[in-house]
Amino acid sequence: MKTFLEGLQWKPAWVSDLGCMQGCLNYLHIPVSWPWLFGATGHAFVINLHPKAICASGPTAWRFCERLDAVAPSLGSVLETVQGYKSEPDFAEKQQAAWDLARAALDAGNPCIGWELAIPEFYVVGGYDEIGYWFSGCQRDTPTGPKPWETLGKSGIGWLLMRAVRRADTPLPSPAEVVKDALAFSLEMARTGAGLTYDSYLQGPDAFEAWADALRDGRANAFGSSLNARVWAECRELAAPFLEEAHAAIPTLPSPLVSDAQAAYARVHERLRELCERYPFDPQLPRYETLQDSEAADLMRDAATWERRGLSALEALHAAL
Repeated sequence: MKTFLEGLQWKPAWVSDLGCMQGCLNYLHIPVSWPWLFGATGHAFVINLHPKAICASGPTAWRFCERLDAVAPSLGSVLETVQGYKSEPDFAEKQQAAWDLARAALDAGNPCIGWELAIPEFYVVGGYDEIGYWFSGCQRDTPTGPKPWETLGKSGIGWLLMRAVRRADTPLPSPAEVVKDALAFSLEMARTGAGLTYDSYLQGPDAFEAWADALRDGRANAFGSSLNARVWAECRELAAPFLEEAHAAIPTLPSPLVSDAQAAYARVHERLRELCERYPFDPQLPRYETLQDSEAADLMRDAATWERRGLSALEALHAAL
């Protein structure tokens, strides 16, 4: 194996893409805090959910990769990405392009992030040999490999993604620009999701209302509900700290609006955390078992109410910027 980049490790997270991104930023000595990463990308404020099944697809069934690509320069980094699907006629060429990208990046001392090198999650790629990739991350605490390069993307999901991360050589935008962009993205995602997600999914308060309906009616997927609860709870937990950092960086932000938004998202996080405690995540949960729980439905209904209040405060903050 080529030497695994010493010190490269992901930050364990339910949003594994950002956990890997944070690990790469840390490795490259690019100072970005955990709340700022979630806030700048919009993760702190978004939710994406399949309204009928409440299945496990919601956290990754929106254009989060494109969003991270776009935001990366404001985080002091540049991403070079190769992605494709095994159904595409040029899939073999994309596998080769991903392999070439990773080797060139690693030879230059730049870490990579890949999808589904083990389970369907993101992993940091820090080494390679003549066979394939060496990686670590979710359920792989130490470097694991080799993952044969010509097998990447040949799974049931059939999606290939490899991205190289390097330092940007352009000036950072101002904190006000970063926050304004993050709020604009989050508000657009919550309002319509147009062009940002898929037609069959819901966002914002509507997603929480649909979740409540599914729990009330007994059609909420148990595995999906427990996973979604973990992911969106992690996101909402970082909303208030991001807003605190934003206020410190932009003192002209109206303090009452910042406090209103923090309080609202803290309440949403509390409700999601209660759902997590009610239904702890277990990867061995049956994939087709459903839940019927009127009390859990009430939790998500209350989360929808506070999500609306949070979005109203974000709209006012965006206007203030």
